[in-house]
Amino acid sequence: MGLHCQRHGLIALAFLLAFGVGDVWAERKAMVIGNSAYAEKRLLNPLNDAEDMESKLTSLGFKVILVKDANRKVLLQQLENFRSGLSPGDDAVFYYAGHGAQFEGHNYLIPLKAEINQDKDLEYEGLDIKRVINALDPVQNGLKLAIFDACRDNPYPGSGRSAQRGLARMPDVPNQTLLWFAASPGEEADDGKGRNGLFTQHLLRALDRPRLKVEDVFKQVSRAVMAATQDKPKPQHPYPEGQTLVDFYFTEAAPEPKPTTTDPATVELGFWNDIKNSQDQEDFQAYLQQFPEGLHAGLARNNLKRLVGAGSKPALVGSKLTAEVSKPVALAGLEPAPTDLDRPQPNHFRDCPACPEMVRLPAGEFMMGAAPGEAEAGSDEQPRHRVKIKAFSIGQYEVTQGQWQAVMGSNPSNFKQCGDNCPVETVSFDDIQMFIEKLNAKTGKAYRLPTEAEWEYAARAGTSTPFSTGDCINTRQANYDGNYDYNHCGAKTGVYLQKTAPVGSYPANPWGLYDMHGNVWEWTCSAYTDQYDGNDRICTNSANDRRAVRGGSWDIEPRALRSAVRNGDVPTKRGVYYGFRLAQD
Repeated sequence: MGLHCQRHGLIALAFLLAFGVGDVWAERKAMVIGNSAYAEKRLLNPLNDAEDMESKLTSLGFKVILVKDANRKVLLQQLENFRSGLSPGDDAVFYYAGHGAQFEGHNYLIPLKAEINQDKDLEYEGLDIKRVINALDPVQNGLKLAIFDACRDNPYPGSGRSAQRGLARMPDVPNQTLLWFAASPGEEADDGKGRNGLFTQHLLRALDRPRLKVEDVFKQVSRAVMAATQDKPKPQHPYPEGQTLVDFYFTEAAPEPKPTTTDPATVELGFWNDIKNSQDQEDFQAYLQQFPEGLHAGLARNNLKRLVGAGSKPALVGSKLTAEVSKPVALAGLEPAPTDLDRPQPNHFRDCPACPEMVRLPAGEFMMGAAPGEAEAGSDEQPRHRVKIKAFSIGQYEVTQGQWQAVMGSNPSNFKQCGDNCPVETVSFDDIQMFIEKLNAKTGKAYRLPTEAEWEYAARAGTSTPFSTGDCINTRQANYDGNYDYNHCGAKTGVYLQKTAPVGSYPANPWGLYDMHGNVWEWTCSAYTDQYDGNDRICTNSANDRRAVRGGSWDIEPRALRSAVRNGDVPTKRGVYYGFRLAQD
């Protein structure tokens, strides 16, 4: 009886395997590790990298084990948990962000609290990458991929040590296994300009692109990283090892968008009917921003002038806009963005020909941080809180290359060919302090960077939606990577300039400020903290504090352009994404 049952069991098993039941049971599984809090050479971004990778992989159907700031014992325990949970038909991804080192041709991931006083200590205190590769062994028919954003500078480069920079080549990779390294053997990986390491930043984006085979994902990431570092003294070249015959796609084909049949005239009429009897200036400002040449634009301007004269809100009226910058230009096949130079503007002034055009904003209060339910909001955008702002002045535009050249006698920008009217970039917080010191000496004024709260107050311009443009934004309104959407709102247009645009190329916000969304991240004078704690309202005096940067840039997805989005970086960091605008009390 036992033999008979056993024979039938084997036949049934063979039948199930032959007809692909293994695929039915197959799952996507991942282990994600981020180590930042090293006693020596703390890293800024690996925790962000790991959290964002865990979120991304989860959204792509992976069951993820997330490990953060772990010592060797915890890493080994979690690695064994990962291994024991894998089945032959699973697709498995391992991801690590943190320090790594090589010694005598072996590569090691460095846990927290590792006591490495000499090279041989790596064997006992580090985690040999081969153990990671072996943990993927249970997978037989699916994807086996290990990703290492671990080529940052060796944190233990003491005198007399032979442990080298970067990681070593690994030619003996098991069959059907892929290894991705953020940098080539002997190179160091960039820890990133803001929230993510450079390699991981581009990897997160590529994972969203539909119908890309796993090998093509790596190719896209490699091209993006090499392009971003080509002008640096040490360019970064991501490096793959191994191969796979598995046709694996992180993201399947995106559904075709449903065609819209909404008549623009119907949209405008609906907007006008909603606001035509309003006593709120902002309603008519919003109408004119969206429909500057609309059927009711004249009535809207008349109502706006009447309400301003009646003082329904703090007056924002000044003289007609006369900013000494180029008018909007055509970008990447787009028509020039519409502007309305006759629209009432805040009071504005310029202290000298090379000084920035400044806009005087009234005192007020607003809710700072992401609104409840706001899509893709980060934990650092909380808690939402009410902030009172004193009247102050802020630059109508980002400081330009021409203005920097006039004050400093040099131009550090990567996109010099863009011209004097483009925002200066590749400037650190410390660089900007030198610029401000010289400008103040020339003018006798007291320019400074805005606080984080002042910046968001100006960016929102009286709105409470994710963007000052409403619940969505598009590439006719801001410079960002239009290959991505935000909350299925239509922000994905396919337009991506891959560079900065001249300031003022896009419509102003309701308070007459340009490029508060996109173009370049803007430095503030406030210390960046993981959650709001009052530092957002003041300028920090600590030389070592990370500073908050705001607004998103030309090379990022639309979610990062939201008014509430926060990022932070060390004051010495330069990047092709970093610029600024000035403020005065």
